Amino acid sequence: EQKRELCLFLQEALVNVGKYAVGATRIDVVCTETSQQYRLQVVDNAPGVISEADIAAMPIGEGTRQAVALAQRLGGEFRRLPNSPQGTICELLWPQ
Repeated sequence: EQKRELCLFLQEALVNVGKYAVGATRIDVVCTETSQQYRLQVVDNAPGVISEADIAAMPIGEGTRQAVALAQRLGGEFRRLPNSPQGTICELLWPQ
């Protein structure tokens, strides 16, 4: 079930890049593991500078609700962050 939910998270994050990251020319999917946590990121390079305030003002849609619920079930955290120099990072972190 967790694998299915993680795949749905990844699918939703990629769809959101297509819907909202106008002008993006690159999408990176980054999966990392440390001794303490797993991290799954979808990173785009959409033009324009997006701030944490811009991210906080984004509407909370069904995909965000699902990501937050998944993070809670995994005992982790979902967040969106500005990417440097441009773009957005959509990230799911959870403990090993």
